[in-house]
Amino acid sequence: MTEPALFCTTYLTGRARERLAARFVLHVQPWLDSHPPRLLSEEELATAAAECGARAVVVEADVVGAEFLERAPGVAVVAATRGDPWNLDVAAATAAGVLALRTPGRNARAV
Repeated sequence: MTEPALFCTTYLTGRARERLAARFVLHVQPWLDSHPPRLLSEEELATAAAECGARAVVVEADVVGAEFLERAPGVAVVAATRGDPWNLDVAAATAAGVLALRTPGRNARAV
């Protein structure tokens, strides 16, 4: 059985990357690596997730709302923001039955 895929628009390093790589085929495309830095639209994010067969996406600044949730049914969302998940429409995710996770204190050790 093939491991599920994860599409990520933020940097993954160290133990977090190792742990995720043990469970997922990683497709990492940090938004800050674009020149100039560019966020994906909901349509682009859904297309990228579909192209790699992602069962989950990790977003740092890309907005995930009803359009993404409609285009990518059943894909779990991790809002890797540094506070409340301002970029995730939690009500739309809940209505769509999509698991939405957040990562509080994501860079607390670095700070």
